[in-house]
Amino acid sequence: MYGARADRYPGWNPYIYGRPDPEPKAKESDSSQGNPANRPMHMAGQPGPGRSENPGNPQARPGAPVWPPQGMPDLNDPSQNPAYGHWDPCAIIAFLMALFLPMPVIPALLGGVSMYRTRRLHMKGYGLAMAALIINLLFTLAWIWLLVNGISLNDFYQQMMPSPSTGGGSGSGGVSA
Repeated sequence: MYGARADRYPGWNPYIYGRPDPEPKAKESDSSQGNPANRPMHMAGQPGPGRSENPGNPQARPGAPVWPPQGMPDLNDPSQNPAYGHWDPCAIIAFLMALFLPMPVIPALLGGVSMYRTRRLHMKGYGLAMAALIINLLFTLAWIWLLVNGISLNDFYQQMMPSPSTGGGSGSGGVSA
């Protein structure tokens, strides 16, 4: 990052892809060696003088940073993991879908993926993802039970919420229109 201290990255070499050429010493006797126009040009992808055949080999260049062998950053290191400590957007989306857009299975799958991501990448939102998973599993089980018994969601809502014309008791004390 900009403004980071150099002691935070020990062994870091800013010239990983090549150090600038030093200024040549001006000698009249050996003008062909000091003149940069007379030096041979190196093609991209071919090793130059003092470079090895394998540029990814850390032993070939002393002072080059050593990365993990598989090429992946260390997920436990906050300086190498850009998602470390941030909220997982999948967890938030899964929770909102479970609460306000009740559809079977999709928020539960999104919550399960988010639970894996939050543990693996050290992100926030594991509780939201678990709540989304539980809420959606309960909704899916209730939805399957209603399907098996032949009750639609509209019928279920009408049974739960009495209409003004059907529920009122004996009629005394009620206002009629």
